[in-house]
Amino acid sequence: MIRGNNMRIIELKKEIGKRISEIRLDHNLTQEQLSEMLDCTCKHITSVENGKGFMSIAMLMDFCELMDCNMEYVIRGRCLNTESIELPDEIMRILVSGNQNEKRRLKKYMETYVELMPPVYKRRKRSE
Repeated sequence: MIRGNNMRIIELKKEIGKRISEIRLDHNLTQEQLSEMLDCTCKHITSVENGKGFMSIAMLMDFCELMDCNMEYVIRGRCLNTESIELPDEIMRILVSGNQNEKRRLKKYMETYVELMPPVYKRRKRSE
């Protein structure tokens, strides 16, 4: 049982590290820049991203705030209450970990989509 738990922890470290790396890259940051923002060493960021170490809870909270991302996504790879939402993976990625430019672009697309909706559909949706 202990060996199984150790394997699960190793796998979790790798998954979390991969998501942290993806979020950092989505924000066009180097490991060095992120380490400065989080007041830690570049070596620690490398260790976390490679699945060899963990961020402390406080550092993870700072990371999520700085990157404007969801901690549930960083830890579990999914967002709270998204099981009922069927959006493409790329849209979900932008929503939970995208940089501000990606989020603004997605918002603009969605606003355009709403503007182009047939008037009958828009009225029906508002009254429901």
